[in-house]
Amino acid sequence: MYYELIFFISFILGGILAYLLYKYKENQKQQSFKVIEMELVENLKELKKQIEPTDDKKFSKEFDLVELSLNYEFDDIVITNDEGFIIASTYEDSDEFGSTLFRIFENIKDYLKKVKKVVIQSDEYIIIYPIEYMNEEIYIITKTKILPNPVEEKKFLDEIKHLLDNKYLHQLRTLENISDKFITKTIDEIEGNVTNI
Repeated sequence: MYYELIFFISFILGGILAYLLYKYKENQKQQSFKVIEMELVENLKELKKQIEPTDDKKFSKEFDLVELSLNYEFDDIVITNDEGFIIASTYEDSDEFGSTLFRIFENIKDYLKKVKKVVIQSDEYIIIYPIEYMNEEIYIITKTKILPNPVEEKKFLDEIKHLLDNKYLHQLRTLENISDKFITKTIDEIEGNVTNI
């Protein structure tokens, strides 16, 4: 009986000790993740200061788009809809750039019906990609010093579509769903009032 009691107490103490050791290791992992995360954020802030353009342009708060522009070595990325309104851009003041190039593309499209992309060459290349996305024409306007190869272009456009779906057009779909529910509810109420008369 004495041995059983010692075994039982040592088993409980061993279990408690193992649990405390596990919790200690998990706590250490969490703290190291927090330190790494803080260092990453600080490094990204420092990197942003280093790559910030030297002219008066400032990067927008669209970090995903800025990251894409850096990955594919684009100086600027502007995304517009079929009316020329800016959906997203890498710089805060790209409105005029995007709307001007959208109008240029529309003029070209009047003469050539099926345009896959337009490349304008000056000191650097300006590339306009029209894409059909969720039954809407979306235009991706990029400025770069180096023309991307077709494989990179396809990958870039896929990433843009993914970004649009997750970040920008998701909000539009949510608003459309809300408005559809409101209109349906209002029509049902009107029909209910008509039948009551």
